[in-house]
Amino acid sequence: ALSPTCAATVERAIELAHAAGAVVSFDPNYRPTLWNPVKARSVLLPLIQKADILLIGHEDSQAIFGVDDEESIVRATVELGCKLVVLKRGDQGACAWDGKIRVSIPAEHVEEAIDPVGAGDAFGAGFLAGWLHGSTLEEALSLGIRAGAATVMTAGDYISQEQFSQMFTPIRRLL
Repeated sequence: ALSPTCAATVERAIELAHAAGAVVSFDPNYRPTLWNPVKARSVLLPLIQKADILLIGHEDSQAIFGVDDEESIVRATVELGCKLVVLKRGDQGACAWDGKIRVSIPAEHVEEAIDPVGAGDAFGAGFLAGWLHGSTLEEALSLGIRAGAATVMTAGDYISQEQFSQMFTPIRRLL
């Protein structure tokens, strides 16, 4: 969304990652203030086709695919060739489909949600950490959900080392 050179850089990074044998995950992270859905689709769909793992939220899927129900999202992403689709559903949890099974996990209960900034990114990091360490889909989703829940319990995306340690010590034990 920032510029054609940024988009070309992302595309080239994906090509280099695949050439090196790396698994590529992609989160479209659509922002309506940066571009309209038509332009976003023209740039994001080719990138999604090149991803091994797609991390996508309902808002993103509505803008990119014009759908927001799970079945339609899975169908649209599978048609693009995605091997693993992870749907972030916010306070409804998350689900994933790997071509064989679909797993759905409810959201983690949070006493007080202070700030949602970074929750989706934390979810993605937790999920990918679990998945790449050999966790099952259910375990990786659970790890992502815990990371996202821990993130919403702090103000902004800056936390102290002590807060970080308190939030992620239980997650580290899962890895």
